[in-house]
Amino acid sequence: MPTKRSIVPSWLGKYGVKEVNGRALCVKCQHVYAAESIKPNKLQCHLETHRNIFALSEDARKRVFKKLAANLDKSQQITMGSLNDEQKRQIFVLKTAFLIAKSKRPYVEGEVMIKPSLQNFVELFEGESFNRKVKTAADSVTLSDTTVWRRTVDCANDISQQVISDFKESPQKSIALDESTDNTSQPQLALYGRYISPQEDLKEELLEVLTLETTTKGQDIFDIVSRFFTLSGIEWGSISECNIDGAPAMIGNMNGFKRRVKRVNPDMKFNHCIIHRQALASKDLSVEFENVMVIIINFVKARYLNARLFKKICEENDAEYETLLFHNTVRWLSRGRALKRVFLLREELYQFLTEKGHINATKFNDPHFLAKLAFLTDVFTHMNFLNTNLQGRGKFVFELHNSIRGFINKLGVLREEAIQDNFIHFECFLELICFLNDDDIDFTPEVRILCDYLQKLATNFQERFPGLEVEDFTIIQAPFTGKPRGEFAMELSQLQAKPVAKLEFDSDLSKFWLGLSEEQYPELKSMAQK
Repeated sequence: MPTKRSIVPSWLGKYGVKEVNGRALCVKCQHVYAAESIKPNKLQCHLETHRNIFALSEDARKRVFKKLAANLDKSQQITMGSLNDEQKRQIFVLKTAFLIAKSKRPYVEGEVMIKPSLQNFVELFEGESFNRKVKTAADSVTLSDTTVWRRTVDCANDISQQVISDFKESPQKSIALDESTDNTSQPQLALYGRYISPQEDLKEELLEVLTLETTTKGQDIFDIVSRFFTLSGIEWGSISECNIDGAPAMIGNMNGFKRRVKRVNPDMKFNHCIIHRQALASKDLSVEFENVMVIIINFVKARYLNARLFKKICEENDAEYETLLFHNTVRWLSRGRALKRVFLLREELYQFLTEKGHINATKFNDPHFLAKLAFLTDVFTHMNFLNTNLQGRGKFVFELHNSIRGFINKLGVLREEAIQDNFIHFECFLELICFLNDDDIDFTPEVRILCDYLQKLATNFQERFPGLEVEDFTIIQAPFTGKPRGEFAMELSQLQAKPVAKLEFDSDLSKFWLGLSEEQYPELKSMAQK
């Protein structure tokens, strides 16, 4: 019989091994080691099977194993002990509530859909060999809307605690605030966190949605965020950056949120949301033109009878769409889509507005008005493409800056092409020319308006993003190109000498920088995390 080997406490951070009920257990996969396998060389071999963890730096590996061990301690009672029938029912209800919430379905579906389906399934397979205990268990499950709601709250609280715990333990973290008003006219403040998880992954999660009870001044926003931080054990000094919009309540010099935060954390960096700035830069549009669009869309959409009649005309003409789209300034993509829908349904709109005797009906038979509409639709299509590129998880700031720089360059190209009567990148305008089939129409005034608008748009973007050419992210974007210079020269020289590192960099940028050894490249890793 093999002798029992002692488990060294330091093995948890080194190999991910923890003693549970007198046995050596891998905290990653719950593999139980035999007594003869509790040796450093065999523990190392098992560790190497977990490639994602093995590839991490020593410090990162310790943090991951510590987190996994903590999770194992929480679930040890369930995984190691036997569950009674009541515990099994509760677990089933929790999992069902989680699925309902994740699917965004009503709470009542647990009682009116899932439980009857479960009972039907049991009845179909019931027979001599069927375990009557299963039928009894299925009948005794409680899935009322109140129960599902309570279990959903339990799941939400548990997930929230895990997210906040990981956020607090992250070596680098930042926050983003977005204040808006819900459909009950109640101001809501969404607080997002960006941090490095114990598994060395870049995470972006919603920390909390905070309700502003009365006013939405900078002091109110600061107080409610500070209260949440205090309850969660988060220190203002541990946060390196904050992303906000340009509202006076946020950036006011005297009582703005930014000024209040600077008093408790002078080192905090503030950024004006890039997507918000992009929307502001592209906001300018001819007041007369925009008013016409608003009047026409509201005339059709705001009256149910008009909406039905317009839909009937679209159906009779086999139009691609049957309705117009409302434009909402809070939703950045809505303006371009609304313009595109109006342009595509221009014939149906002309017919409908003419039948209704609308004052703006003649505009949809005016080639010069349609040319302006086509040009603006094309420009906003390009802007929607930019906006989509700016969105998404895990974006680096230099990627967003590159997209903005690229769009400014694109505006210059579009303007030069328009001056030369080259409209290859103006799809709607080309479609309009083919539709009109009239070479005698002079669109020179509209082209001039387009060129002026593109120039103004480019100027707006340059004014909204003044630091694009100043900030240099070359080291982060391309650490393996160029000769190492400056303060990071020594670490870059060492990094460039590793072919394997280059392969890792090409596969995943965020994982490459987050997985970089803190012992070998402390300055580079610190810079990348910021």
